[in-house]
Amino acid sequence: MLYTIGYNNDHWSCIEPVVLYVYEFAKQRGEPVKSSINEPIEKFLSERGFYKIKNMGSDYKKVYFYGKNANREVNDMASFVYAVVE
Repeated sequence: MLYTIGYNNDHWSCIEPVVLYVYEFAKQRGEPVKSSINEPIEKFLSERGFYKIKNMGSDYKKVYFYGKNANREVNDMASFVYAVVE
């Protein structure tokens, strides 16, 4: 699912209120979001020379969070992508 998000005069606007809430929440915590990707990640990366692109989807926990990090909390809106570039 894609959302149209715009940044103008230090303010985010978007179609989905929950997305706007997340951006504002991050800003209040001192970690403002400065950009976003408004197209499928596979398209975005392939146009920039990446290949073997795999959007990890819900599999990211099994791949990246194991051992002492197995129970680490990660925001459900996080996205992990594997890609190769030469």
